[in-house]
Amino acid sequence: MGNSAVLTNSGKRPSSPHWPIVAAVLIDSEEHKAAELREACEVDGDARPAGAKALGRENDEWIADGLIERHGKTANTTDTMTAAAMAVIDR
Repeated sequence: MGNSAVLTNSGKRPSSPHWPIVAAVLIDSEEHKAAELREACEVDGDARPAGAKALGRENDEWIADGLIERHGKTANTTDTMTAAAMAVIDR
């Protein structure tokens, strides 16, 4: 199986090239800010450029799919990987 960090979620696989990178960051069960995820994915700048907005949309989709959990209600939110996602990650 290898260490591809590909996740199967109800028969769906995240199609983003960012998912393996984000999963590798979030696998430690710690809370991470969006800026950390942008940096890991080599997306330049803050949340305004197109690349950052696209990553933000992907992140929202992963949250809706139950792969990531968001903590906080302001601009200082953090994300963690859900236990369900961790349980099925191929390491």
